[in-house]
Amino acid sequence: MEAKYTWKIMSANQDQANELSRELGLDPIIAQLLVARGYEDVASAQAFLKPSPDGFYDPFLLHDMDQAVKRIQIAAEKGEKVVVYGDYDVDGLTSTAIVYEVLKEMLGMDVSYYIPDRFQDGYGPNLAVYERLIDEGNQLIITVDNGITGSQAVAYAKSRNVDVIVTDHHELPAQLPEAYAVVHPRYPESEYPFGGLSGAGVAFKLASALLDEIPEDFLDLAALGTVADLVELKDENRLLVTFGLQALNLGQRPGLAYLVSEMGKHLGDLTESDIGFGLGPRLNALGRMGNAQEGVEFLTTLDDQRAQELAKKLQALNTKRQEVVEQIEAEALQNLEDSHLVNLVAGPDWNEGVVGIVASRLVEKTGKPSLVLSLKDDIAKGSGRSVTAFNLFEALDGHRDIMEKFGGHHMACGLTIKEENLPKLQEILDQAAQAVNLEQARKPELTLAGILPLASVNFELVDSLKALAPFGVGNEQPYFGLTDYQVQSTRQLSEGKHLKLQLASANPLKPAQMDVMFFKVADQIEAMTSQVDQLEFVGQLEINEWQGRRSLQMLATDWQIATETAISLKEDTSISETGVRVVDGRMASGQDLLEILQAGGNFLIFDTKLLERSRQVVTNNQSFMVGPSEIAQLTEAKGVTFVDCPPDLATLSEVLGQLKCQQINLIFYSKDNLANYQLPQHAEFGMMYKYLLRHGEIYRQSLNQHARALKMSRSRLNFILNVFFDAGFVKIRQDRNSFWIEPSETKKDLIQTNVYQQQLARIKVHQQLLASTSQDLENWVLAQMAK
Repeated sequence: MEAKYTWKIMSANQDQANELSRELGLDPIIAQLLVARGYEDVASAQAFLKPSPDGFYDPFLLHDMDQAVKRIQIAAEKGEKVVVYGDYDVDGLTSTAIVYEVLKEMLGMDVSYYIPDRFQDGYGPNLAVYERLIDEGNQLIITVDNGITGSQAVAYAKSRNVDVIVTDHHELPAQLPEAYAVVHPRYPESEYPFGGLSGAGVAFKLASALLDEIPEDFLDLAALGTVADLVELKDENRLLVTFGLQALNLGQRPGLAYLVSEMGKHLGDLTESDIGFGLGPRLNALGRMGNAQEGVEFLTTLDDQRAQELAKKLQALNTKRQEVVEQIEAEALQNLEDSHLVNLVAGPDWNEGVVGIVASRLVEKTGKPSLVLSLKDDIAKGSGRSVTAFNLFEALDGHRDIMEKFGGHHMACGLTIKEENLPKLQEILDQAAQAVNLEQARKPELTLAGILPLASVNFELVDSLKALAPFGVGNEQPYFGLTDYQVQSTRQLSEGKHLKLQLASANPLKPAQMDVMFFKVADQIEAMTSQVDQLEFVGQLEINEWQGRRSLQMLATDWQIATETAISLKEDTSISETGVRVVDGRMASGQDLLEILQAGGNFLIFDTKLLERSRQVVTNNQSFMVGPSEIAQLTEAKGVTFVDCPPDLATLSEVLGQLKCQQINLIFYSKDNLANYQLPQHAEFGMMYKYLLRHGEIYRQSLNQHARALKMSRSRLNFILNVFFDAGFVKIRQDRNSFWIEPSETKKDLIQTNVYQQQLARIKVHQQLLASTSQDLENWVLAQMAK
């Protein structure tokens, strides 16, 4: 039983944390958390802790917002028929409800809405649906939470003299729709200060612009869509959720009030967790189990009887959805083959609306990327979910020829494929996993706010953590480890599905108790209970209230059976048969480096600039730092710490071969990890060369725009330009503000340029030093020392 994550202690500037604690009267742990999350001074911390409506930005800073408002005003004046085209998930339903209500109830317009059917229409603008909506007499289409990829449907509407206003927040494609207005927080060269809005957030800004004020009536819907869509809870999103929760707790929408009651919750104390794990899944059940059209009615109706009827329907559908997920998950687990690095499983007539949930469950259970597909009429359709070390989109993007439909991103995808091509798909996935050495990939990192003696955890501390709420993506609820405790009892719950530990303080002078809950551990519960003294865990602290009693509780997030603590920067420590101790500390951050250097020791630093800076910053006599050319000074040292990555493996091998140390500490700090980086090949270089010839001189400030046009990252574009410059193909102005191609009659092999070869060497270094397991790395290091 292994932990899913590498546990690492949070790092924060102690002087800054002390100042926040002193000036704002904060618990030291809260102050450290604020500093670690980027709120390093009193002003920024105060703004975070006490959000103000003044923090909302001018909606007219959004691209084309003025155009959108003018067109809607014209439609209102002329009495035009308008339709709001939404989406079937929570973000889409709340976005639709916001725009529908502001147009109908506040502007008195002739407006309707359309929610696509997940199974028949698919996601986003559907050409056939657009044709039908226009035939019905609609003269203006407003998309919410979709539309940015709908160039074909928008062009069709334009050919029918129907204007389309696109409001969306999803990734921008290379070809943007030629709509009447495109309102998007990350539109190229947009002046909007925050690009992280959800679809409901963008709809809220449209309502703000139309009403020329903050529309408080829609804060509850905006909060619901923002939390459910898993966007970062920073900046404006934090404001929307903070004030939206206040509005939601007032119970002004009958449907939501009744649904809260169906959940067994009470208005007045709802949190973002109740949205994420309660309201959100129930609303999503409409689109997963059928058609979500009634979702907007549920959110907007003022009819108590209809609201209660729909709330009961959502509750029943969600229960059914849970049953279907459990059934498909069980069947999927039975059909998995352990021999594959990527799970691919398909079943007849599995519900397409929930296979994504099942894929996520398989990732959680097996630690492997997982694709779950539904089979019908020799066609497999479904979803995939991945892990950080495996880019699912890149793995499949080059094989669209065997798929009918495909789309996605790093961590998720959707696809349709003929059943006969499934074996080939499995082969492609396994080969891609082998290419990135997925089996040996290091675990993702889980940062802990601290390791606390059980006796130091009290109600005051847990209550104080609420100051950081609302929690979510980008502002996670803090994780902690515990120490100085004894396990008093173990208890299996729900017929062995869950486990509860009762802990007591090991300090007789400071008695304390706490329960720890482990959910969905049926397959591990025997090992956990039989080795409970070796069970290590980390989790989130909360206060459990039951029948008027309050008790401290931890919800375990990650755990393992181990004999030595794993809650350490130096996670893996072992002594080889040669007597040399190898310490793996590869998860160090930039802040960790400073602390390690200041603690003292013998340090080898390959990068000359880093070596110079380190010598300037760390001036104590306990820290001795050298570069590789000075390695002779450390040959007989008791211990040596390798701080950063070498330029190539040969250099590292030569250095290791000279050492006769008792202990080797491996940090190998790097700002980036190129272990999975795919270098450009001749075809990509050729495409870029032709692109530059067509465009002539291009300017540095427009590189982001060119990168989007080329469908590549800014860093990749920079790399290709540097290769061209090294080869003499590209000229750069003296001020370095522009580039242009200078054709050369002499053919050069770009792969042999210094820039390309240096990058290739870095990739090999990162694959060997950053992507290997601790055991493999130790074996390699010891082999070099033995040469």
